[in-house]
Amino acid sequence: MDTYSIAPTQPSGTTFTWTIAPPAAGSVILGQGTNSVNIQWNNTPASVTITCAVNVCGNITNKTKVITLTSAIIPTITQTGYLCPSVSATLTVSPAYSSYLWSNGMITQSISISNPGTYTVTVTDANGCTAVKL
Repeated sequence: MDTYSIAPTQPSGTTFTWTIAPPAAGSVILGQGTNSVNIQWNNTPASVTITCAVNVCGNITNKTKVITLTSAIIPTITQTGYLCPSVSATLTVSPAYSSYLWSNGMITQSISISNPGTYTVTVTDANGCTAVKL
């Protein structure tokens, strides 16, 4: 979900009508009719145009923004080695991302583990999108 706004502040009585083209790309889920909306995007990569029709005293001005939606990120964790007493294993998330945060606090693509358990990683890609993998 992302937030989009129109500035500067408009006079009282101004109406705002937000549209997304193509419509299947996402939905305005909060704020329709106001100068700020929340849009929930679908998981389909596409070029999308967001339009806000601003109606001030019967004069309508369309403000548009073109954005590119990217595919959802899907991290994969692989284990190298076997976790045995006195022997560690390595967990690696792929593909490469901009940042990592493992459940044990490490911030690298690969971590060495010496204790059994459930390990999760939160990754962030270059577009600022995040995903969690168990």
